[in-house]
Amino acid sequence: MQPDMPGVRANSPGVLSFASGAASRREKSWFTVDFVAEHGGTTLHTRVSGGDPGYTETAKMLSECALSLAFDDNPHLSGCLTTAQAMGDNLLGRLRAAGMRFEV
Repeated sequence: MQPDMPGVRANSPGVLSFASGAASRREKSWFTVDFVAEHGGTTLHTRVSGGDPGYTETAKMLSECALSLAFDDNPHLSGCLTTAQAMGDNLLGRLRAAGMRFEV
């Protein structure tokens, strides 16, 4: 049974893939996320942006996290950590080098 989504086909039960042309759609896709924090009369604006968030940028984030954990001199912390705590500036540099943008 085919899913009721244009441009998507089922290869096997539970596995979906995009029909031809998906790569060209991904090349034109992009995202921008703005974060605003306010505290004690100070406002901070941060913007994160990049290419296709569904495939391209997600793959970059996962890959660069793995490389950072394997090869970078990260802070010596343990426990349940966020990516910022665990890899901080090392990951930020890797993601910027991979084409993602971070603005403050």
